[in-house]
Amino acid sequence: MIIGIDLGTTNSLAAYYTPEGPKIIPNRLGKKLTPSVVSMDEEEQIYVGDTAVERNLLYPGSTASVFKRDMGSKKQFKLLHKSFTAEELSSFVLRALKEDAEMQEGGLRKKPGSWQGLRWKGSSASLRRRPLPTDFIKIKSMPGF
Repeated sequence: MIIGIDLGTTNSLAAYYTPEGPKIIPNRLGKKLTPSVVSMDEEEQIYVGDTAVERNLLYPGSTASVFKRDMGSKKQFKLLHKSFTAEELSSFVLRALKEDAEMQEGGLRKKPGSWQGLRWKGSSASLRRRPLPTDFIKIKSMPGF
């Protein structure tokens, strides 16, 4: 199965195409949208999505959101005692979407939507970061980049 991932500023999702049209892959909570939010606990466990949103209520210093706007920049987001770039935080969201998609049959290939320059390069960089294995990803070049 080839899926498309929409890494959004507020929410993200994964979908695949069928003869009847596109189908959104539900996340592990059964929801179509995964909030693009990342949180980290004292043991450095990473939480993504609704769990991270809930953790933000009690632990606002350990949660980051709206980081996609800073893709391609050097801005750092501090979660407790560790700092992360937007690409690193995005890689956690992509990993969660990938794991949810793996519950479906087949593999994962990423074809990005339409962005501008540095954001595309930033997303490309976040896709190349672990924990997404490169045998699951195929990055398509954006026209004009």
